[in-house]
Order: sequence, then structure tokens, then C-alpha cells
Amino acid sequence: MSLAEAQTVTTLRALLAESVGLWGAGHRVLSGNEGRIILQGEAGLPTVTVEPCDPSSGLTRWIVAVDGEDSVTRPQPCSSVLGVLDAVRDALGVPSGASSALRLGLSPREP
Repeated sequence: MSLAEAQTVTTLRALLAESVGLWGAGHRVLSGNEGRIILQGEAGLPTVTVEPCDPSSGLTRWIVAVDGEDSVTRPQPCSSVLGVLDAVRDALGVPSGASSALRLGLSPREP
């Protein structure tokens, strides 16, 4: 793994740790071998693994896999960090509600 890839994994791990905390998902974000990021849940919650792909694999940059008692899902390929966040949020059962949306708009101009 190159230095740039290692820095990307470190940054993604920190982003996931902050996101899991904000979501209140009850998971710990751990480092695995070869750039894997493991989101380990409390008892009864699924474990989610985020694994980097070989750079020569085309558009797929990350694979998100879920392992849990009630969930049998196939690994989900993601081409971006946003895709990873969406896949992890979905795997953890965090609803994507209106309160988490970023809202941009114009405000009236003050004289």
C-alpha cells in the first residue's frame, strides 16, 4: 500500500468514526490488515468491513461487506467515499432522514 493510499484509509477511518458517533450506531471503528476498516457492533449488531480494492480494479475503490446474525448481504462495491458512507449507514440501519440533509439556500439581502 502506497503512502497516499494509507493516508486515504486513515482519513476514511476517522470520518467513519465521527459518522458512527453522530449516528449513535453503537459501533467501534477498528483498523484491520491491509487497509481494512472494521466497524464492530455491540452484541446483536452487525459487523461491517470496508476494504480497499486494488487500484487496477477500475471504478470500484472500496468494498463494504456486512456480517451479522440477521443480515446476509453480498459485498457492495463503492466508487467514492460518499458511496462508502451511504453503504455503511444503510448496513447499520441508520435512517437517512431530513434532519441529516444539508440545506443550502439564499437568504434575503439586508439593506
